[in-house]
Amino acid sequence: MLCFQLNTQTSDIVLMSLENILQWGAKESQQTNKHNPYAIIMKDLHALKDIETLRTHADIEIATKSSRLIQTYFNGL
Repeated sequence: MLCFQLNTQTSDIVLMSLENILQWGAKESQQTNKHNPYAIIMKDLHALKDIETLRTHADIEIATKSSRLIQTYFNGL
């Protein structure tokens, strides 16, 4: 899995980038009344599994951010 090949700083940057993309998708989904298109793409590409894996990361901030992303953008998919 890609996530565990990254150091903590890189994992943090990746999670922040994913959150920005998902925020954009959330705005788009509000306008179209459909699911977040970027969350669907990430799920289809199995990126959600990598984010789920980060919930057990040794760095508590990484674990917390990944959990928050899942709760905020992937519930209901």
